[in-house]
Amino acid sequence: MSVSWPLSIILAGATLPWVCIVLGWRWSYYLITLASVVIALMYLPIEGRGYGGNAGGSLNLGLLRNSDVIVVSLSGFLFFMSYWTITLYAYKYFLSLGLNDYVAGFTYSLLALLGIPSTLVAGYIIRGLGVRGTLSLFEAIYGVLTILLSVVTRELPLMLLAAAMGFVRFVITPANSTAVSKIGGELAGSVTGIANLFWQLSGAVAPAVASIVLTRFGYQFLWIVMGAVIITSAVIYQLALKVR
Repeated sequence: MSVSWPLSIILAGATLPWVCIVLGWRWSYYLITLASVVIALMYLPIEGRGYGGNAGGSLNLGLLRNSDVIVVSLSGFLFFMSYWTITLYAYKYFLSLGLNDYVAGFTYSLLALLGIPSTLVAGYIIRGLGVRGTLSLFEAIYGVLTILLSVVTRELPLMLLAAAMGFVRFVITPANSTAVSKIGGELAGSVTGIANLFWQLSGAVAPAVASIVLTRFGYQFLWIVMGAVIITSAVIYQLALKVR
């Protein structure tokens, strides 16, 4: 499942430019917002069959009383809100730096390309550092790398930065999934549904938040804000997540 995340970015790079050309750039954001809301709502009736979920197969909102469920939902929301902002705006930012279409597209793809091998070693990292350690450390690193987007503007360093972000990012994905499974136990289906509800809704919030920051302060400040949000998520994981 984790491999689907980097592949989804590659798919976005292949489809969203076409949407912008044919329908206009605003439609890419409309479609992403609509898809995020629809997918979030689809998690509400998630069934527990095959996941050790609750017997009734419905979402158990009572799990929101569990502090770890709240931490994973909130921290995940913050992280994915920033991540969707990077996904939506990175290519245009690369173009604004003067990179040509091909180089900008290649640099953008590096945000996901190294995610494929990183998912293969993520399990070893999670076993070594633990779930909390992996999430707090790698989110902190990813937050710093995001902030560096605001100051790294030369072509080759930018490619290296994007590649590093791709590798780190897709260690975080399986760590989130592992945290949910450990927290949920026999109710993993419901915990997954609750967490994904917040994670997917972040895709609906991200365009609005990012556009406000971008139009008022510019790209450099946008990356600083998003990096700070990711680091905040890492701190919450480190201080509040009980599962190890």
